[in-house]
Amino acid sequence: MATFGATVHSNAIGSSTGAVPADARDTRQKELIPPEELANSSAYVFGCGAIGRQVVYMLSAMGVPRIAVWDNDMIEVVNLGPQAWTKEQIGQNKAVATATFVKSFVNSDTDMLTLTSEFTSTTRIEDIQSSSILVVLVNSLV
Repeated sequence: MATFGATVHSNAIGSSTGAVPADARDTRQKELIPPEELANSSAYVFGCGAIGRQVVYMLSAMGVPRIAVWDNDMIEVVNLGPQAWTKEQIGQNKAVATATFVKSFVNSDTDMLTLTSEFTSTTRIEDIQSSSILVVLVNSLV
């Protein structure tokens, strides 16, 4: 049995009936989202604060294979409580820290793209327009 503070690693998702292969992560939504559509989906998430990073975690956990995260903000002390970052992450870019967490702890198969520059009127949006999921969770685009 695992205890708090112990490091536990597994290649399977736990369930009440035993271990489930990690490639079965979309089992519960197969009737809502056909596996072939999920396999061809991609997402752009603007803003990796309290809500944005949770959205990224859930998209990855569902099996969305390609996720771009865009945030030019850095983690500060004031973000620790409301956004649940750690003190070790202070000074890191929010998009980079979100992508690192996804690859390390949520779904290492997710192809993550991190965008850390400021979004401006001259930013190319062709890739954004071709994305099947777009989530905007920012304070401002200025």
